[in-house]
Amino acid sequence: MTERDWTKYEKQIYDICRVRYARCQVTYDDRSIKGVSSETKRQIDVSIKTQIEGVEILGIIECKKRNEDKITIDDIDKFVSFLKDVRANFGYIVTTSGFSRKARVYAQNQKNIFLQIVGLGEFQQESITTDDITNHVISSLECDESVFLIRVRNWTGFVDLKRTSFLERTIYFRNFDEKKYVRTEKVLVKKLLEQTARGFRDFPCLEKLKVVIPLAFSQYEYQLEIFKHEYEHLLGVDFQELNRDIKLWRGFLGRLGLMDKKPFEKYITKYVI
Repeated sequence: MTERDWTKYEKQIYDICRVRYARCQVTYDDRSIKGVSSETKRQIDVSIKTQIEGVEILGIIECKKRNEDKITIDDIDKFVSFLKDVRANFGYIVTTSGFSRKARVYAQNQKNIFLQIVGLGEFQQESITTDDITNHVISSLECDESVFLIRVRNWTGFVDLKRTSFLERTIYFRNFDEKKYVRTEKVLVKKLLEQTARGFRDFPCLEKLKVVIPLAFSQYEYQLEIFKHEYEHLLGVDFQELNRDIKLWRGFLGRLGLMDKKPFEKYITKYVI
């Protein structure tokens, strides 16, 4: 197999991705992403970058043009390690040589990463969208401290990781000298409700949550501390449904600004920093 055959195959897959993910940044032979563990810029056949809810989403396409050797579980382990190094959210191995059923099941069972092995023909017919991938990523989040801290950090740069605690079920936010997270009480209450809902949606294991946000240009912090079932009752939402469907979540966020905040007043505390 010549280098020209490899290049032609990779560019064919790149062209498919450019059409399918037209609203994303799709790059061929991307060498700009530095690995977290390797501390080295990695070579990526095709990368897909976008933002969903302000969170960076990265997809990696590995193009495997082989004559005979099928994709194995060892191949998947190497690819998963690669995906974790560049903090990718999803990945595809597109192969010409096939794969075993065990290898495919093993790929689909990966936690926190949407991973598929497909042939070129199947990839051309693939109808999975970035929304589908986001649904998978959110619904497969593991309920432990390391995943929790990484996830809340992805929400916004204003999360105070030093004070945030998974064990205590608390999420703290902070202001910076040059940037302020919340400037008015009205916006602050909306942010308390939004970030509390985000925690309950992303981590079904949380039955209670406390979110603390400082008000800019004041000496006060506000906290919302509430049980999940109380929140669901007050706003008529089901976090299990919101966890599974990003479109329902977007609809909820759109309605949140119009919802009555008064029922939450007894759960919100104001105190001096």
